[in-house]
Formats: sequence, C-alpha cells, structure tokens
Amino acid sequence: MFAVAAPGAGKLSSGTATLPGGDAALFVVSAVRPGSLTSPEAAAGLSGTAQQAAMQSALGEFSAYVTEIERNSKVTRNRKLFE
Repeated sequence: MFAVAAPGAGKLSSGTATLPGGDAALFVVSAVRPGSLTSPEAAAGLSGTAQQAAMQSALGEFSAYVTEIERNSKVTRNRKLFE
C-alpha cells in the first residue's frame, strides 16, 4: 500500500513505494474520489486489478529472465516451430 496527501485542485501529489519484491515504484495522484473499500463496486474491482497487476509483474520478470539468458548464452531458435 501507499499513502500520499490528496492533491489540491489542479495539482498533483507524488510519492514512492517499495514493492513486495523490493523494487521501487513512483506514483502520481491527480484526483481523489471519496469511497469505501467495502463497497460492492470497489470489492469487485480489487480482485481483477490485483490479478492484472500480478500478471504484468510476472510477464516483466519472465521477459527480464529471457533477456538475461539471451545476453549470457548462445540461443538458437527452431524457426519451424514458429511457422
């Protein structure tokens, strides 16, 4: 989670957060809407948002892994597999 003061009218608020894997994240908040995390709409959206974030993180980690393998190894692709 992260916390930052609500931005004033026409202003932005920014901050940093440390992600579970130790990476840093920079964020900017342009507006705040009052609400509750216990509302049905918020609860329904949280699961999908969390799943989407996890998928994006996994894709980024896998991409970095493949890039590192290609950088440190000789990789030969079988072109017939991609036809």
